[in-house]
Amino acid sequence: MEMSHAGFAKRSRVRWAAALGLAATLALPVFPAAAQPELQTGPVASTPADCAIQLSVANPNPGDQEIPHSLAMSGTALDSTATSGAGITQIEAFLGNRDDGGLLIGTTSLAGPAGSWTLTAAIPANMTGGQDLFVYGTSSVSGQEAFVSIPVVVGEALPNINVSSMAESFCPTVLTLAAPISPPVAAPTPQPAPPLQQPIPPANPPAAPAPQPAPPAPQPAPLVAAPAPAPAPAPAPVQLNISSPAAPPLTFDTNTLTASAGAQVTLTYSNNSPIPHSWHLFNGPDSSGGTIAATQIITGPGASDSVSFTAPSQAGSYFFWCDVHPTIMTGHLVLN
Repeated sequence: MEMSHAGFAKRSRVRWAAALGLAATLALPVFPAAAQPELQTGPVASTPADCAIQLSVANPNPGDQEIPHSLAMSGTALDSTATSGAGITQIEAFLGNRDDGGLLIGTTSLAGPAGSWTLTAAIPANMTGGQDLFVYGTSSVSGQEAFVSIPVVVGEALPNINVSSMAESFCPTVLTLAAPISPPVAAPTPQPAPPLQQPIPPANPPAAPAPQPAPPAPQPAPLVAAPAPAPAPAPAPVQLNISSPAAPPLTFDTNTLTASAGAQVTLTYSNNSPIPHSWHLFNGPDSSGGTIAATQIITGPGASDSVSFTAPSQAGSYFFWCDVHPTIMTGHLVLN
């Protein structure tokens, strides 16, 4: 999910008037001019992959309705520039934009370097209807903050109202990779040319030999057609398995899968955690390639989904991720 800082969402205090048949979506205002440009918008509540602060919210999801007033929230937060630990000092949850007077409903600090966090948000009983949940992550490295904004409906269901299913996020610092600098190559040292040797004529040149008769020309051997090479046998079908454990819940049990190039592959993904995940394979070493195969987003424990596909014929490393947590749940399918 990719966003900027040009349009922070105001705290949503709007109650939909069902009796009048009015349909309204959550209003998102323009963020102060002092902020950085351009919010990132997408269906997954997380900062974009090139953000220095990797902040994601696994629960709730954008567009969820009947959110309870005592809400168990969870997700991950990491500062990619931290040399040790998660690099995040605290997570705060607000009902509405904090800078526009949003209400603090929960706060927590990270338990370890894996970056997983949980908190129980206490939403006041008089706060119902369409709301925006803001989750802020503060870096202990730079002191900067990233946030995600999630539209939800608290305490009731609004089946006839168009509730947005798109989250927004703000990334304060984007990672840039410097191009490697090649070392200068020294020019070869020119070598002096060797002196020319003048041939010394013999004192008594030998007599020219008598001409010999030319040998008979060889006869070409008859052409024999080489046998055609036998076709290479097709790779055997492959069954692969990958899962997400119950703890820690925001991981794959392996980040490396192997198969033969060109093989027919059947992959089964099992989610044993209570957080929604998926498995998504791309045609290349990163996510810029097209999709080869992907499972559905499933929520465990005990849920699974299978996909079948033909592996690319070119050997190499092919990138996969979880669509819900693309910055922290990644790996490669290695084709031999």
